[in-house]
This record gives sequence, C-alpha cells and structure tokens, in this order.
Amino acid sequence: MLTDLDDRVAVVTGAASGIGLGLVRRLLDEGMRVVAADVEERRLHNEVAKLREEGAPVVGVVADVSEPKQVDGIADETLVHFGRVDLVCNNAGVSAGGALWEVDSPTWAWVLSVNLGGVVNGIRTFVPILREQGVGHIVNTGSFAGLVTGPNIGVYSASKHAVVAVSECLYKDLRADESPVGVSVVCPAYVHTQLLTAERNRPGGPRVTAKPANVSAAIRATSTLGLQPADVAAAVVDAVQQGRFWVLTHPDRSWAITRRAEQIVAGEDPDAGYPT
Repeated sequence: MLTDLDDRVAVVTGAASGIGLGLVRRLLDEGMRVVAADVEERRLHNEVAKLREEGAPVVGVVADVSEPKQVDGIADETLVHFGRVDLVCNNAGVSAGGALWEVDSPTWAWVLSVNLGGVVNGIRTFVPILREQGVGHIVNTGSFAGLVTGPNIGVYSASKHAVVAVSECLYKDLRADESPVGVSVVCPAYVHTQLLTAERNRPGGPRVTAKPANVSAAIRATSTLGLQPADVAAAVVDAVQQGRFWVLTHPDRSWAITRRAEQIVAGEDPDAGYPT
C-alpha cells in the first residue's frame, strides 16, 4: 500500500488537461516525481514547462496510449529518468455521442482504442514492473457512465463499463497472485474537463456533428454541477493511500447505481433516461 507518496514516481496519461493535469499537480504536491504523458503535444509541453519553472520534478512524454509500443515508450522514459515507477494512472480518454445505429466503425474504433485500449496497454506494460518491484498501485479512469447507462452515449458508456470490468478483474488477478500491487478505478460524473471536445485530438481531425439533446444537457450540467479536476485528484490520492478500489466522486448519485442493480435482479426494464 502506498501510504507515503513522498519521493515516489508516478505516471499519468492524458496529463495535459482535465483530471490528468489535476492528478499531475496533486501528485507533485505530495512529493512525487511525475511522468506526464499526452497525445496533445503543444498543450503538454506548455503545461510541463510551467511546472518545471516552478521547480517540479516532472517529465513530459508525447504518446498515443492506443499504441502499445508508445506506452512501452512511456515506461522506458520513466525508468531512464527516475529508475522506477510506483503509481500508474491510466487516465487518457475521449468521448463521442449519438444513437448506436448512427455511430460509425471508425468512431467505435477510436473511442475503444483510447478508453479501453489505453488502460489495457497500461496494464500490460506497467503491471509486470510493479509486480517485480513488489510495490505499486494502478489507477484506471472509468466513469459514472461505466456504472449506469443512458441514451446517445453508448460508445462511450461501453468503453467505460469495460474499463470498470477490466479493473475489477485486474484486482482479482493480483489478489489471486498474492501480489501487494493495488488497484483503484475512479468513476466521476460531471467534472470540469475538455472531455466533450475530445474530437480535437481525433486522428484525421475532428468531425463536426450535431450534439444529441442529452449530451448538450451534460455540457450545461458540467458548468453548474461539475467538480474541479483537483477535487477528483484529491479523491484518487486518498484511495491510493488507503488501498481502496472504488473512487466514486459523486456520492449523491450513488442511488442510480443501486437502482440499476435492483432493476437487473428484479428483471425490470432499464430506465429510459440518464440519471442526473
């Protein structure tokens, strides 16, 4: 269990903005040395430069987490600069909306390759290192949409449900292995991030499409109900230090998780909308 983070080494993907940048800043405040990885090169370099000007021990690595070799490259850079890794935050993520019959194959491939593939690649690359060290922790960024469902977010929700399932299985695999490596999955609802403009980083450029009504509503809700990335980062640090698996940042919405489970057990049809 990583109860003391001081002078340890962390890797954060999707680190140039949003929750990822919030994690980088909080982990630096905890005394960690940090490798910040992101596909958005200019933004990453700008943020890392600001932190280094303040004396922060942070290294930026441009990488696409959907590419296994590039995730291997993050690990290589981490070991070259800091000689070890203790905490890995598989945080990079993108979003896309639309009714499932309208979502094309390239969109499915993009969302799954980043949201799920990025987590899988992070596990494949870093867990062997942590197991060999005999200490460490993996944090995977899921979503509240990985615990409940709603209309017009099928591709995103599917990817995040998969992240939650993979995280639970990883936890069980490590326990079966009697490994001390910890696992957490963070499932935030509304957070002030640029997730809903993730098309800016889509290979081949963004696709301009009309946003479904509930996605537009989510954007409005984020502006009024959303947490700051620093709040999510604080919850993640607390979970890591306590060795806790679940990181639910919006407990006021836990009723929706309970209701979905009850509907499944009772054989009831799902609610038609997205719980807010």
